[in-house]
Amino acid sequence: MRKVLLIADEFPPVGGAGVQRTIKFVKYLRKYGYEPIIFTRCDNHILLRDDTMVKEIPRDVVVIRTKPYDLLYQNKLIYKALYYKLLIPDGRWLWQLFSRKKLLKVINKHKPDLIYSTSFPYSDHLLARYIKKKIPNLPWVADFRDEWTNNPYFHYNIIRRLIEKKQEKSILSKCDSLITNTPFMGNNFINSYPFIKNKINIIPNGYDPDDYDNLIKNKEKNKKMMITYTGSLYGNRKPDAFLKAFASCLTTCKKMHVTFVGQINQKQIMPLINDLKINKQVSFLSYLPHKDSIKKLYEGDVSLLIEGEGNLPFYTGKIFEYMYLSNPILAVIPENGAASQLIKQTNCGVVCDLNDNKAIKLAIISLYEKWEQSDLQMDRNTVEIAKYHRSQLTKQLTRIFDSIL
Repeated sequence: MRKVLLIADEFPPVGGAGVQRTIKFVKYLRKYGYEPIIFTRCDNHILLRDDTMVKEIPRDVVVIRTKPYDLLYQNKLIYKALYYKLLIPDGRWLWQLFSRKKLLKVINKHKPDLIYSTSFPYSDHLLARYIKKKIPNLPWVADFRDEWTNNPYFHYNIIRRLIEKKQEKSILSKCDSLITNTPFMGNNFINSYPFIKNKINIIPNGYDPDDYDNLIKNKEKNKKMMITYTGSLYGNRKPDAFLKAFASCLTTCKKMHVTFVGQINQKQIMPLINDLKINKQVSFLSYLPHKDSIKKLYEGDVSLLIEGEGNLPFYTGKIFEYMYLSNPILAVIPENGAASQLIKQTNCGVVCDLNDNKAIKLAIISLYEKWEQSDLQMDRNTVEIAKYHRSQLTKQLTRIFDSIL
């Protein structure tokens, strides 16, 4: 069996959507002839923790954990300022710098056939680039879960942007193969760096049926139509357009409730909720372990997807979990983006442009009427949805490994 060394600063028990892509690859790699070896940080001082995901690490897989060198957890404000402002490309720069010698020893001991690095953080790729310089014949696959300098969630000053553009170009030049999350992201990378055209691949996120094992079949109908959002809200990913349309529907659609689950800054949302006088119709739950989050989705009736302006390239990891459930998706997103295209291809929901209040309102009313009639099921394209099984996506990854070995 061939060996692949995965460089992933974010690895269980770190929680969150980004971790799931890596752990699911690790889960299925052996099935396709690859033994994973994980190089990551130690598991103390974790901002978002999900110990349940540790159980998904396959038995006997080698996981090497190193000191995190994380300034974010130092008490002095100066360290936090360094973390956010001066460490480039991100706060894990120190970790990749001081982990280099350790990683070389790991490679000498385990002798992997290739290395794989995944971002965010982008410092993972800097660590892989260092290894590539030291061992040029060791193939390297760089996986970008999100875009880098073209990421709409990041705002750069001129100097920082120039530095990170240089880092980005260097990584794309040195890696043997490049993976991105969506065709939109792939095209953006090619437009910025035409020389990567022949080594870029697209592997989206997906779903794992094992995550749905704890769901109760034949659930009872809710007394209200429960709309559930899971994940984070930050940057330009805001619920304002949805909440305004939702509030305007309550005079005719009286039995509705919205639950936001995850890392949500309630202080930013509550002024609007108060103005709309929908406090009783909106509730919040903090971050839940992954399977509990899926269970909460399943217990609802409609899965809410929100994306902001400029987020055309993104699917977001949760969309595939939404797809696998039978609940329809209410998507308040850019209408011409990647997520919109995917929902239409799989016929698993309703897409409303985030700037079209009338369309959002009509979609909510339509879903409510179907809920009243116990007829929310959609004629989903199960053949298309099956393409996003985590096992199938891992198979695609190993084909890329095979092609460069």
